[in-house]
Amino acid sequence: MATIFQTKEWEQFKLATGWQKSWRVFDILVLQRKIPPLGSMLYTPMASRDQTKLAMQKIFQGQIENIAKETGAMFFRLESGDEAGGDIDPKESGYTKAFEEMQPEHTLIIDLTKSLEDILSQMKQKGRYNIKIAQKHEVVVERGKIEDFYKLYEEMAKRQKITYRNISYFQTLVDNLSPKNYIEVFIAKQNPKSEYRNPKQTESNSNDQNSKVLNLENSNLDIVSSFDISASDFESFTEMKQEMKYAIHAYARRQLTWFRRFLEIVWCKDLKSAEKTITKFLH
Repeated sequence: MATIFQTKEWEQFKLATGWQKSWRVFDILVLQRKIPPLGSMLYTPMASRDQTKLAMQKIFQGQIENIAKETGAMFFRLESGDEAGGDIDPKESGYTKAFEEMQPEHTLIIDLTKSLEDILSQMKQKGRYNIKIAQKHEVVVERGKIEDFYKLYEEMAKRQKITYRNISYFQTLVDNLSPKNYIEVFIAKQNPKSEYRNPKQTESNSNDQNSKVLNLENSNLDIVSSFDISASDFESFTEMKQEMKYAIHAYARRQLTWFRRFLEIVWCKDLKSAEKTITKFLH
């Protein structure tokens, strides 16, 4: 069964967002993109297992070589939706492992035709725990708009200081894939009337010192609320102890994330570097 990345809709989306040309080689999608000033590349996104097996054959590779000669492409890149192994050996067929992925390396597919009990039983313990916490905090999932997603996406990218795409890219994605119900936007929100919402939360954007202190207090309260763990949520003491370890680890990471916003803080790896930093400061 072909992946969504091999559909006609995905092909049209890629051609509308920077890829110059496409071919179907034995019904496998092959895209071309220019790489100025070097030339161009050929790319097959997320082939199915059967398509990957076909891409190992000389008859397929011969067609790719012909396209490369016609277009001046430097190389052909194949990404498979299945892990190599068994009867698939990319190295024997002349492929070399890429140094980075274009699509996410690890994906998760959930069969929604199964019962809720079956879906939960296939999850890891932490997944089930997080769902229980979300239910306890009255988190609801609603249909959203691309603008809802993009607001969160843009905020995250700016906070992490990474490059990010324009909203038109995602709008084009939705426009091409939604007619076949391949995509839909959902957003998770906490019930505004939930008793677990922080009553001291402020929307003030004031830059004065009092506002900074209040925001820090709110952040810590939000973090501490994640420790609201009840023994009734777990089947055994061992399970509860393990989840406490997860919660404490998450708490520490979120504290670090908060304090790294303050550029005046100097972080020291060990006692020696701390002594050196203090000595330098005092002198």
